[in-house]
Amino acid sequence: SGTDYGNHLSNASTSDYASYDVLGALETYKASARTQAHKDALEAIIDNEIQEWVGQWDVYEWDVINETISNQLLMEILGYDQMAEWFKIADANKVRPSAKLFINDFQIASAKFTGTSYTTRRDTYFNHIDQIIADGGPIDGIGFQSRFKFLDDYDPAIVYARIDEFATRYPGLEITG
Repeated sequence: SGTDYGNHLSNASTSDYASYDVLGALETYKASARTQAHKDALEAIIDNEIQEWVGQWDVYEWDVINETISNQLLMEILGYDQMAEWFKIADANKVRPSAKLFINDFQIASAKFTGTSYTTRRDTYFNHIDQIIADGGPIDGIGFQSRFKFLDDYDPAIVYARIDEFATRYPGLEITG
């Protein structure tokens, strides 16, 4: 109750490329008894959409998961281990075998320079990346959406140090902005 089920979920009205109605499947789940069968049906829709989308475009990089900090609803329903499964689906179905698979989020490098915003978001992002790796997700890199809204506090050295913190923690992963 009170959860916005429509944030970043696709259907034919949100994307010309959506063959699957993830928003509708989530609404069906919301109205259901929320049994394992209902979860399985929701998961199948999401998995099919990932498979279809990654198989449509010959890209060099693919954000398999975007904005996991703000949009955790699907993981809360299906389990956080599902993130690695989405990477596995993307890896198995990508058009370009060499395409890199990324996780991406915002306000990490560009989080406010005062207060606890950065550490809270960083730690959650660390947890999501660690979970994907632990569950065998073939992740190639970490993305940072960076819109510097808090220009009065902007310090390039802090931004660099934040990105470098991820590069140090995950030396085998590419870093991109």
